[in-house]
Amino acid sequence: MRRCRLSVLFAAFLAVPGAVLAGSPKAAEQPKGRAGPATKPASPRAEQLAECIRLVREAKEPQQAIEAYARGCALRPTDARVREVYMRRMLRFGLPQIAVYAAQVLVQLQPDNHLAWAVIGHRHGKRKEWAQAFEATAVALEGLASDPSVLYNMGQLVAWQEAQTPLPKLSDRARRVVAQKKAHLEAAAQYVKGYRAIRAFYDTQAKIAREFDAKIEEAEAQATAVLEQGRAIDAAIRSLNDRTKIHEREIRRLKRQLDDTYFRPSYVDAHGRIIHDLEDSILVRQYRRTLRDRILDERRAIDELAAGIASLRRKAQPVLRELARLRGEVQKLKKDKQQAASGVERAFRWDPPAVDGVVTPEAKQPFALEIKKPPAKAVGPQEQAARQLRLAKLYLASQMDDKAAAILQALIAKYPKTPAAQEARALLEPIAPGPGAPQPK
Repeated sequence: MRRCRLSVLFAAFLAVPGAVLAGSPKAAEQPKGRAGPATKPASPRAEQLAECIRLVREAKEPQQAIEAYARGCALRPTDARVREVYMRRMLRFGLPQIAVYAAQVLVQLQPDNHLAWAVIGHRHGKRKEWAQAFEATAVALEGLASDPSVLYNMGQLVAWQEAQTPLPKLSDRARRVVAQKKAHLEAAAQYVKGYRAIRAFYDTQAKIAREFDAKIEEAEAQATAVLEQGRAIDAAIRSLNDRTKIHEREIRRLKRQLDDTYFRPSYVDAHGRIIHDLEDSILVRQYRRTLRDRILDERRAIDELAAGIASLRRKAQPVLRELARLRGEVQKLKKDKQQAASGVERAFRWDPPAVDGVVTPEAKQPFALEIKKPPAKAVGPQEQAARQLRLAKLYLASQMDDKAAAILQALIAKYPKTPAAQEARALLEPIAPGPGAPQPK
């Protein structure tokens, strides 16, 4: 009974993971306090993920790193290690634009990953999204206060912020970080260099803007003077047109009066006698002659006014040309001013963040990902014969026997020893009898 009880205890002892016999080397290594935790063997998925991380870290080409990174993300999408290693490797390759997506996922998994925030800030800066670049770079500055690229980019962004009117809306965290590290920033050479570069650009831009404003003001003053001259000519032409209309109305009135005045050299009285009134006839002629003279005078006045209008219009043509030229000059000056003000992105120099103290300049040539397509699967004769058989059946179902027969005959001739050929022969008999069969009359 005692021996049985000992054997049971010994078996239970061996069943305990990590248990060792007293006096063995492993027992000597165990601490005297409490027993250490048992080490679990790594799972195959964890080993594969570790291998992917190693391949990304040791990749010689970006293509190799991308392939290993894709396999690692597929194994464990929420693992931050493979994304961290991939982001660093892409920065060392000079491809920060490819590391952006990994950085965006990293800041979700690790909100205090300052290198990832630096990559995101660099990307916003390249896209001319200055406010977003300021926010991300300020967060990166909390943990990368000695990174030369982060310092230089922060100096540029602070100079940009100070030049804006009104000031851009930024988060309290970003403003607080810059305020807390102001002394450190002003003592950093890279920060001062970036700040002065953008500050000098804005100063030069303000000077150019003032010069353009002076030219625009002068051109607008000249255009206004010419416009007033044109308005005076227009007012004179309108006045002459009004006077012309007055004379035209007078001519119409005189014509009506002339038409209403007629000769009465003789008339019949109440007793039937013909009376000749020479005096009335003479007065009528004189009056009508007076009306005609007045009409002629009015027409002469209209002709004089028309000549004056034509002279004013000839005088207005060079004025209008000069006004158009000055207005075009004003528009050109405004456009040139706008173009000079829109060149701020050329003044910025965005350096990617450093990795292990080394800043790798961004590659000049964009990286082209090589997509490896799987080789086309070879189709054997049986599969090809089966495809043609399926097509022939579709024609038969649509009552297109002639086309089905042609396909079945070609199938039998090309693949005679396949199962599809045997089935094709059976389908072909009712629709295309052999050469020995009697032909229908």
